[in-house]
Amino acid sequence: MLPAILECGIYKIESGPFNGDKVLCLFCSPNREFVGNIKQTGNLHRHVKNCHPELLQKIKDKKNEQLLDLQAQRNERRRSISAMLPAILECGIFKITAGPFNGVNVMVLCLICSPKRELIGSLKQTGNLHRHVKNRHPEMLHKIKDRRNEQSLDRRAYRNERRRSLRTAVVDKVEVEE
Repeated sequence: MLPAILECGIYKIESGPFNGDKVLCLFCSPNREFVGNIKQTGNLHRHVKNCHPELLQKIKDKKNEQLLDLQAQRNERRRSISAMLPAILECGIFKITAGPFNGVNVMVLCLICSPKRELIGSLKQTGNLHRHVKNRHPEMLHKIKDRRNEQSLDRRAYRNERRRSLRTAVVDKVEVEE
């Protein structure tokens, strides 16, 4: 993501995002050139502050918009991870037919039983569903274990990605403060 000052229509980047980029101010005539690293924008901020103070609010608005977008992306990832159902309800043995009631309890239909058997389960405590599979369909226990391992890998990947993004944010913050 480019810094807000470069995305709000004040400057135009002439060359690619590498060291030694050329940036043009679109509000100066003739267009004033700035050369340097586009991640270090102190000179660009100083120029706007001194020459175009009316545009400062535009930069602040863009920063807020970027922050809101970033928070929305993080919240969406959190929601997708936390919304995972227990492995036993995601492995194709049961189908949720009603609920969740009280945010937790669900009615499920065993897709293996003949005739189909309906059970009451919980999104947090699935012991009765496990007991049903263990007693009636022991050959299906491996499906639950496989799905649980997949969920564990998904959660671990999410945590690692989150840690990586936090480290990057800290490194970026240190670079800006120097």
